[in-house]
Amino acid sequence: MYELLVLVRQYFQYAPLGLLDLLMGALLVFVLTALLCWLWARWERVDMVQAAQVTGFVSELRQCSRSYWKPEAVRINKA
Repeated sequence: MYELLVLVRQYFQYAPLGLLDLLMGALLVFVLTALLCWLWARWERVDMVQAAQVTGFVSELRQCSRSYWKPEAVRINKA
């Protein structure tokens, strides 16, 4: 990986990288990766909450439908 970095640096004629530059780059990559993981976990949590709400609504809808179509509810009173 470092060889690729050296080739890119030579192609664009950048100054040689120092140890501090490499450490800062590694720290930046670490922080960005941590932020991405946090956002991914947060998004999954929101999806799970929304899925649970939809599942709860669907189960309530099924329960209402089942109770509506029970024979006791459909019975017609004849006079």
